[in-house]
Amino acid sequence: MEALRESLALQWHGRAAFDGMEIDTVWDASTPRCAFSYLFDTLSTAVDAHDAAAEIAAYLRRADDLNRFYLKIQGKFRVAPDGRDPTQAELEAHCDCDLELAAIVEAAAVEVGRPSTVIFGEEPKFLAALVQRPGWPIEPPDDAHRRELMFKIRETPIGQARATAIAIEADALTGRDYASVAELADRGIIVQLWARHLTVPVMDAIDAIQPTIFDTNDVLSARLWVGPAAEGD
Repeated sequence: MEALRESLALQWHGRAAFDGMEIDTVWDASTPRCAFSYLFDTLSTAVDAHDAAAEIAAYLRRADDLNRFYLKIQGKFRVAPDGRDPTQAELEAHCDCDLELAAIVEAAAVEVGRPSTVIFGEEPKFLAALVQRPGWPIEPPDDAHRRELMFKIRETPIGQARATAIAIEADALTGRDYASVAELADRGIIVQLWARHLTVPVMDAIDAIQPTIFDTNDVLSARLWVGPAAEGD
């Protein structure tokens, strides 16, 4: 949570250094609860995921910014503490939790009049279950507040889940990936490029691909490279 608070406080030229935030969630079968954690084996100091969503919602209520805010929720398929596959009940409870987190942040965005996009990703089995849950669609549909399903570029959706966003690792790009990006963009699919650190090859990939979203741990360097978001974006 302290790292999340530090991230939310990052400034660049007097405004937030980021346009959105990613959080990871893991189902902890021993509690049971939905934890704010990177993986099932990093759970020792994890807080409840609802606390992380509340922190982001509080940030939205105090931020002086009406550009679209992006929240990515990456629900991890493996269950803590032992890394096994979830039961159907556990999978459904985890999906419901992630949808509750989205609703917490969306409510804050509505309250301050800020558009929002919540992206769920990236594990096909998880997303196939998520779209079957009662809380999945926004009712009634609202273009100001969108929900997207993100898959890795070489993964295939399962069941009724449909990819509306694609994640590409900048450090593992192939010629085929470059060739696919224009087609994806033409189909209205969000392209996310990601890398933990901003390197010269990653900067070259950003320039070549022009992704909708660049997701990174190195946000201050990335903001220096790509410049400020345009007003209204």
